[in-house]
Amino acid sequence: MLANTPPTVLLFLAWALLACEAPLLAITGIVLIALSRTRRLGTVALAGGIAGALCSAVGDLLLGLMVGERVSDTTATELIFAALGGFSLFFVTTGVIAHARTHTLR
Repeated sequence: MLANTPPTVLLFLAWALLACEAPLLAITGIVLIALSRTRRLGTVALAGGIAGALCSAVGDLLLGLMVGERVSDTTATELIFAALGGFSLFFVTTGVIAHARTHTLR
């Protein structure tokens, strides 16, 4: 929708990179939860990623509805794309914050 305008092409490419990283980050979070020393960090990061995925998907849906876009198969693809990018963005952010808090509290 907005990716066709020249100023947003770089934003679209950055979000595409985030969407490609989501499966690797999900596996990383599961591994962090499996290890006893990093269980809290993995849990916080995965919870943040899931929250980011939900926020991004809802935001994309609301943006589409605001501009009058009909719900279709392309909208479902956009929602998945938005959710994957949001998962990556929030996963990394909450993981870094949780890691910094554990080292600050020591």
